[in-house]
Amino acid sequence: MNDVRQAVRARLREELARTDPASPLLTERVFDEAEAVYRKALERRRLLMMPTLLLDEDDWELATSLRFTTHRKRSGRLVLFAKQRVLLPLTRWLYEFSRDNFERQARVNDTLMATIETLVVEVVTLRREVEDLRAGRVTPPDAR
Repeated sequence: MNDVRQAVRARLREELARTDPASPLLTERVFDEAEAVYRKALERRRLLMMPTLLLDEDDWELATSLRFTTHRKRSGRLVLFAKQRVLLPLTRWLYEFSRDNFERQARVNDTLMATIETLVVEVVTLRREVEDLRAGRVTPPDAR
């Protein structure tokens, strides 16, 4: 597995060198640190603070299941039967295609939110360290 990971990293860096020769990610240290941020974000993808602060859990999670309901009192059962037995088989391919795309998008959203949250935590930590350095409360690592 380590060989596969190294091959993917090498291919990615080759592509970066070709498309953006000035990219800071071409430096091994920067690349490793960026990868560490992404890995950390991916590990905590389901433990996010932002969605719980912004939205209710029901608003945040994608609902990909298909449920048929009706508001009709008399003809409701007939309409539901027609939807389930006639319309659904005719449009199943569209539903499956859409559902797969929605689930893929949900994974991307989770990953982006986790990455943003990880970076926010790092920025807050760095701000504290800078404030402590300015106030003279902490000795810089080079001065020790």
